[in-house]
Amino acid sequence: MKYLLNKPMNMNSLLKRIVFAALLFSNHLYAQDQHEFWSKLNITKEVNKHWALAADLQYRRQSNYLSGDKNIFQYNLENSIRLWIYYKLPHRWDLISSPIAYFKDITLKNKDGVLSNGYELRTMLGASKSYELGQLKNINRVLYELSFLNYNTPGMILRHRYRLFNSFDYPIKRFKETHSLNYYLYNEVFYRTEKGISSFDQDHLFNGLQWKWKESDINIGYQYTYQKSMTNTFMRKNQLFIFLNLSIPNQKRS
Repeated sequence: MKYLLNKPMNMNSLLKRIVFAALLFSNHLYAQDQHEFWSKLNITKEVNKHWALAADLQYRRQSNYLSGDKNIFQYNLENSIRLWIYYKLPHRWDLISSPIAYFKDITLKNKDGVLSNGYELRTMLGASKSYELGQLKNINRVLYELSFLNYNTPGMILRHRYRLFNSFDYPIKRFKETHSLNYYLYNEVFYRTEKGISSFDQDHLFNGLQWKWKESDINIGYQYTYQKSMTNTFMRKNQLFIFLNLSIPNQKRS
């Protein structure tokens, strides 16, 4: 130990260590920041006190981040349609299933705006539990997702994802018993297994405002996405997200 403390570090040795550390860190370098627009329409029909059916449509746009452009409406990014089935249990538990979902994903290939399309089918199964702590509402959800990536090609890939979602909303101002302006916050973490490799996939953090009336709501805010690619680069995405949840109650509900 005394020998190590007294021996000065050789400059070449120091440079080698710095280069080694840089190469090690390069496996976790960030790609360019991306700027996107997300939107979603979700419609839920209550069948009875236990069952509900739903469908959502998603439409997303993206900037040409490879050229440094920040116009979030420049290119198409994703279109999807997804079906849902909910079964309500006592004590604010819900069983959740999405038997089928169709996604068209558009990838920006280069700064000249060349795009490529990918298609996938998904199915999901999970459960959620909600709490009300005074005026604060909390929803917690876990989902297992199986995706068939490029299902229409010989090179189809199976992807497994495990999703943990937590949300909080709190009324800023109540206008009527059934109408309120809320602060809305959620976070969703994704873990994936693809091509035999299991790792962190991405994290979504949303922060915005919610206008709620009866059982429906519209939300607008900023979502930050931190995502890992299969090449171990990390993407930081800035997203304007607007989504509308429409609920159609069962008129015969007692």
